[in-house]
Amino acid sequence: MADLLRRAEKYGNAKEEMAARKHKTPWSGHQEEREEHSRNAPGKKEKRKERSDLTKDDLRHKLSRRDDSPRRGAPVPSYKNFAPLLDTRTIILAVEKDNVPIQWPEKMRSPTEKRDTEKYCRYHGDHGHDTKECRQLKNQIEDLIQKGHLRKYVDRDAPQGRGEEAPGSYSKRLRTGGEEEVISFLEADYEGVHLPHDDPVVVTLLVELFTMKRILIDNGSSANILYKHAFDQFRIPVDHLKLVKTPMVCFAGEMVHPLGSFDLFVVAGTAPRQTQVQMMFLVVDTSSPYNAIIGRPGLNLLEAIVSTRHLLIKFPTRFGVGEARGDEQVARQCYKTAIMNKGKDKVLPIAN
Repeated sequence: MADLLRRAEKYGNAKEEMAARKHKTPWSGHQEEREEHSRNAPGKKEKRKERSDLTKDDLRHKLSRRDDSPRRGAPVPSYKNFAPLLDTRTIILAVEKDNVPIQWPEKMRSPTEKRDTEKYCRYHGDHGHDTKECRQLKNQIEDLIQKGHLRKYVDRDAPQGRGEEAPGSYSKRLRTGGEEEVISFLEADYEGVHLPHDDPVVVTLLVELFTMKRILIDNGSSANILYKHAFDQFRIPVDHLKLVKTPMVCFAGEMVHPLGSFDLFVVAGTAPRQTQVQMMFLVVDTSSPYNAIIGRPGLNLLEAIVSTRHLLIKFPTRFGVGEARGDEQVARQCYKTAIMNKGKDKVLPIAN
């Protein structure tokens, strides 16, 4: 009887095993083997061990390395109220871009074909909106002020609660402290000038955030001129030039056809007695010892008065009379180069 029970038990076990094999898929065994192999793989074990061995300090170090990358800087906060400023944000950016820790923005995400090519932002370095309209630049400058930078540009005498620059606040009236200033040239303005002389006025100005030297002030010129060797250093595509059909007549009677015209922002003077204007330049492809010529149109925009004897130009600003002094040595070098007809094939950086 006992032998009969054992045989019956073996038969039942065999039957259950056969039923289990029928329900088992052909690849399930391989899958189990792969899972087992994956769990026991040496690489996985090492990685798990490595993660478990990392301390909190190690994790913080990894995250800090990520945050230090230039593309992952902390985002600039958005502000609702902005400090009243003594200068435009465009001028502040131009003057202070190398002096304070400015966080430059990422490229614009809007499609290029939908942007306004007539507007250009110097903060983004791209077309689409004007610098003065740039909300990100407003937040950036306000953030720098909150962190203790650029405090010299804050207007302490402005009415409390003024959150934005008032329209037309960049006035050129010569009233400072309630008194009207008069533009005049005094004996002290001869400082550094070797008399007698017949040198032209050659100045250095800020043009589109670039310090441009060898700019000839010529109130006998009916146009502002930018020479192509200087224009090329702005890296502005030639197809952005506006068509100009009227030829120019040079001093020697030579006819020159401009490549086109382009509007550039020019900052004259030193802070806080600075002024900024947008000048239209004719781009000319001809040799010259100068980078640019500012003629009557530019001088009228600046409301400037030129004294060739003092090698000095003066102009009104919101904070009094500003000035740009000519460099007598550079003027003589340019004149000598022009007379000797040298430098035709030699291109100097605009900052030289």
